[in-house]
Amino acid sequence: MADLLRDFRFKEDYDITPQGDLGLVEGVDNVKQALLHRLLTTKGTLVHRPDFGVGIKNFLGAPMSFETQRQMAVQIQAQFSNDSRVAGVNSIQIQESEINPFYVTISVEVEIEGQGGALLDFEIGEG
Repeated sequence: MADLLRDFRFKEDYDITPQGDLGLVEGVDNVKQALLHRLLTTKGTLVHRPDFGVGIKNFLGAPMSFETQRQMAVQIQAQFSNDSRVAGVNSIQIQESEINPFYVTISVEVEIEGQGGALLDFEIGEG
């Protein structure tokens, strides 16, 4: 069974427990948090990992054409596959908000090492 590791829980800021400690995230939730960081990070912004990231916010507000969705899916597939805990990416669905073009929902079905399949939903937006 693969070790899914543990990390600090990060939402909009670090999560602080009632005891004043930094909150932790582990298991599938840790994988999801790491993949969210891949989605949000713009490629080229990390000096020591220049190929890390999708930069999903760069796509927000643009017409969500089939070609744009294809480009997003290709980058998501490549980035998620680079995480050693992800055995495979089975499907990617991208849904633009009908109300706000700067908001998307991305659903990715992945195979997680030692855990099996998981459907991960990411809601990303501005404004």
